[in-house]
Amino acid sequence: MIHTIQNQHLSVSIDSYGAQLMSIRSGSTEYLWQGDPTYWKDRAPVLFPICGRLYGGKYTYRGVDYQMNIHGFARGSEFEVKMINSDSIPMILTSDDKTQETYPFDFVLSITYSLEGATLICSHTVTNLSTVDTLPYSIGGHPGFNVPLVGGVFEDYNIYFGGESIPQTILS
Repeated sequence: MIHTIQNQHLSVSIDSYGAQLMSIRSGSTEYLWQGDPTYWKDRAPVLFPICGRLYGGKYTYRGVDYQMNIHGFARGSEFEVKMINSDSIPMILTSDDKTQETYPFDFVLSITYSLEGATLICSHTVTNLSTVDTLPYSIGGHPGFNVPLVGGVFEDYNIYFGGESIPQTILS
């Protein structure tokens, strides 16, 4: 299901299937790639529990082989949506029998999209539900941006990240 959050600056639509951003608009300007199967059908998939490909599409854990597609399974999973606000939406993916067929770990993945002025903030929290196993994972976003926006060519555009991005590990 598509959910929308908005404020006076931005309107952002997110699909609960994959917790994927579907649109980032300011007025009549669409900033997010709108998907074209000729080039790339996605818009902004969430990559979890891996980013990239496994050699041969599989890995071995505790003597058992597991298959996993490129970028993991989050992008093809239905997320639970909790308490939508006009400017914030948390989405939750919890391990289950299906996820454990390819990733034998107990986890909760929480992704929250929120608006602060003209800024979209995307927060990821991964919780290890096991008291005995370490939770190996990587997580990432794969957004496509809609360029060129106004004239010019693709090479005229750059993305700048404002400041450091420091992962936080919280051990309890």
